[in-house]
Amino acid sequence: MLMVGALSQLRAVCLVSGLLVSLAPAACTTHVLNANLTFDELGKRVAGSFFQGMAYEDVNAKLTQLGVSEGVRRTYSPTPPRDMLIRLYPPGGAWVTESDQLLEWWDLTFSFDAQDRLNAATAFNGGARYIDGFADYVNPPLPPGVRVRYPQAIPPPAEPPQGRPIPLAPTT
Repeated sequence: MLMVGALSQLRAVCLVSGLLVSLAPAACTTHVLNANLTFDELGKRVAGSFFQGMAYEDVNAKLTQLGVSEGVRRTYSPTPPRDMLIRLYPPGGAWVTESDQLLEWWDLTFSFDAQDRLNAATAFNGGARYIDGFADYVNPPLPPGVRVRYPQAIPPPAEPPQGRPIPLAPTT
C-alpha cells in the first residue's frame, strides 16, 4: 500500500512538472523589442523579424509571437493603406516610481501599402518626464490642453511620428 501512495505522488509531481515546463515560454517573455534598446539594436531585431511584403495579419502575428502586447499597438486606419504604431516600453512596462522620473519608449511604425503589405518601418525615440506624477516634456508632444497624470497612459500621437527608417529586406 505504501508503494501505491508513493507512485501516486510521483505521478502528481511529474504531471505538475510537465505543466510548469509547458507554461514556461509564455511566462518568461524575453521582451525582444523594448525601449532599452539602442536604435541600431532595435533596427537589427526588427529587420530580423519583419520583411517588406509581409501581410498586415502576419506582422500582427509576429508581434504577438515576440511578446508585444496588443494593448501597445494602434492602427491608424481600418483599411489599407495604413500605419500601425507600436509603443515599446522598458521590459516590465511603464512604471513611474519616483517623484521626478524620465520614462522613455520607442514608437515603432509599420507602414502598409494599398495591398496591405508591409513596405516600411521607422522608429522614433519618445519619452516623458514625470514631475509629481504629471507627465511634462512629452515627446512627441501631447495635444494642447491634454494633461496626463500617472498611472494614466500617455496617448499615442494623432499621426505616426516621423522616425528614423529601419531598412527591411524584401520577402524571399
